[in-house]
Amino acid sequence: MNELINDFSEFLASENQYLSQVKLFLVGIPEQVTRGEMNHVEFQHFLEKYEVQNAHFIYEKKRFMEKIADALQIKTNQVSFRMLVQLGYREFESIGRNALKLSNEIRMLLIKISIFMKNFSKLQKEFKRLNGFIYQHDYSHQGVAAEHSYRPGRNYYGEA
Repeated sequence: MNELINDFSEFLASENQYLSQVKLFLVGIPEQVTRGEMNHVEFQHFLEKYEVQNAHFIYEKKRFMEKIADALQIKTNQVSFRMLVQLGYREFESIGRNALKLSNEIRMLLIKISIFMKNFSKLQKEFKRLNGFIYQHDYSHQGVAAEHSYRPGRNYYGEA
């Protein structure tokens, strides 16, 4: 049982380390986007890798919980960090709290980044529109030079 608990504790510690690396990466995303080092597609690839890692974490956590439930001869849904702390494994209290804190921070960072990227893309489109306006040759209300645009065979209203 102690070996199983130690393996589970090591697994959770490695996951906490991974989550802290993800958090540090996410903090730098807005700067990378503004410098042009990252775009929407690269961020989408990161999100896909993060989802795969989350699925793997959930699978491994469930597998460890099932093994612990078998060793304690209880149902799998009764195994929790709180129960493990009550059994005397105090390391799970700090590991569980840290994992919960990191996952909540990552969730908030992902929300902030999605809002930032949405606003950044709107701003980029506005800059392109303004650039198009600045570099045009005719600043009339039509936005184009008033050339004679009658072409025989193509100007249906003029020929009619």
